[in-house]
Amino acid sequence: MSIPLQPGMRADSAVKVIGKQLLAAIHANTDGAQQGLDPEFLHDLRVAVRRTRAALAQFKGVFPEATTKRAKQEFRWLGQVTGPTRDYDVLLQKIDRYRRDLDEATNDDLDPLLAYLKSRQEHHQAALVRVLQSARFRDWLQWWATFLERPPPQRPRARHARRVIEEYAAARIWRLHKKILRDGGAITDATPDARVHELRLVAKKLRYLMEFARTLFPRKTIGAQIKTLKRLQDCLGDFNDLAVHREAMERAAAELGPEHAAAVAATQRLGASLRQRQAQVRADFQTVFAGYAEDTSRERARAMFAPQP
Repeated sequence: MSIPLQPGMRADSAVKVIGKQLLAAIHANTDGAQQGLDPEFLHDLRVAVRRTRAALAQFKGVFPEATTKRAKQEFRWLGQVTGPTRDYDVLLQKIDRYRRDLDEATNDDLDPLLAYLKSRQEHHQAALVRVLQSARFRDWLQWWATFLERPPPQRPRARHARRVIEEYAAARIWRLHKKILRDGGAITDATPDARVHELRLVAKKLRYLMEFARTLFPRKTIGAQIKTLKRLQDCLGDFNDLAVHREAMERAAAELGPEHAAAVAATQRLGASLRQRQAQVRADFQTVFAGYAEDTSRERARAMFAPQP
């Protein structure tokens, strides 16, 4: 995504440019997400929602407090109500790959599991359609569009509204970059999954910020930094997907019931296989993180984002 921000823009004007482009992406993917024919429509809609939430959270104090509070609330709601469908979409996309780790006899017993997962996806898809057709969804996007189109006030009360966008972006990016170096360097084989999940969220926010600000910094340099971060983010994303899918296997095994004893046993074996995959991704993390934390990456980030003496 390329957002046409210009050096010297006021922060409130810049975040409105970001918001308008992301709102267009939400609108562009709403019909496809309702139809449910291609999971990528819902994926792209959710990415636009997450990016909007990241912009609101990271560029604090650029809009009136009441506006920011309402926007955070509504986009948080959209993230929550679209999440379950996406979780099952991803699991159904990956289930064939997961099954390759199992023997043929176990695979033969998984048909009831596949039917169960498909039924849960259809259930959540129906709920998603109701949300995307609701008055709350329609009215909120109209309200947000009206706000974004309104010119920023000449004398804003929000304390960071008139801040120069490249300076504000650099400060926020530098803060998250240092947090990743600190928190990522502390992760070991014994670190709880929840801590790894927290690092994934920070990496996601950092990537969004750098992509928002791509036109404000040297193109090749920030492109290289985003590429390095993406490798780390992909590793953390795989770890999180496996954790989510393990939990889904546990729920499925509990809900399939005694009439599907063979399927329950096969589902439990699949869950154990996912645990092994997750352990391998955790082991791979150290190598991937070392690539992000190497001197070249650190110096590149410092040159672009660190406060000048």
